[in-house]
Amino acid sequence: MSTFELSGWNGAPAASYLVDVDGQEREKEAVRQFCATPFLFDELLVTLGVPGEFHWVILEVPHGRLMEDRIGDIDILAGPLAWSDAAELDPLITKNRETHPNAPGYLHTYCAAVELASHGGLMWPPPLDHVIAIEVKCAYFHRDEQQVKSQKASRSKTRTARMQIAELLEVFPFNRVALLDFIVHPPTTGIDGHAWLNASDIAARSLEQMRPTLQGRLPSDSPAGHFVMSWGSVEGGTEAFRGTGTAIKLRSAIENPRLAEPAIWERRKLMEERLKGVLAEYSKPLSFPVRMHAAAVHKE
Repeated sequence: MSTFELSGWNGAPAASYLVDVDGQEREKEAVRQFCATPFLFDELLVTLGVPGEFHWVILEVPHGRLMEDRIGDIDILAGPLAWSDAAELDPLITKNRETHPNAPGYLHTYCAAVELASHGGLMWPPPLDHVIAIEVKCAYFHRDEQQVKSQKASRSKTRTARMQIAELLEVFPFNRVALLDFIVHPPTTGIDGHAWLNASDIAARSLEQMRPTLQGRLPSDSPAGHFVMSWGSVEGGTEAFRGTGTAIKLRSAIENPRLAEPAIWERRKLMEERLKGVLAEYSKPLSFPVRMHAAAVHKE
């Protein structure tokens, strides 16, 4: 099972901060760091109808693997996990309760779930009745110029972003779709908690600077959600380990209304079959959540 590769993970000094990563790689690394930070990523998933802990996620899935003659990548795909036989969970909960009678109830359930997963109890590939997709953009704050750069605010960039979201809603199509804007920053320093306060202040100011761009990112009638993560950075570790901020909801995602159209639904069934084939290229996971990277999947 492939997991996200993170520079500086587990507190080791980062080889470079997100603001120092070049171009498209900055966006990809921001996605990996964000998705590997449960308290950030899980909160976003829940708003899109996916359980915070009991889910699968796969990054950078090529469009062509899910629909012929399409180019580009889907930044984030995710959906709920399920048990092959949910009835097997109850005896394990009972056993755990008898072994640890003073533990809280949620811990009995969690430990039973971990045990069942370790014995191969997860359904794989998982059911695909609820699949969400997230398109990601990444701007950065330039310390010398005191400006947010790479906002993708031009008419052509705005049109491209809207077309990408429309594609996720109409061509594949997914149950819920969201746009996630990152703003990343140079690392701050300071004694005690001052470094984090400085990072938070800079992140708040850059968010306000970019707000006009964000307001025009999607059409007002789009069913897609929109989130922004102005990610403060503190010297001494990656943003995932020593960053500040959270994904702010600018608008909620609603269930994709296009799925009610017969032609759109036919495309959805085709996408599900192909996505099932992509997921089947991974061995059955023995733990959860399940984190995958499409770059590790064999491409024919």
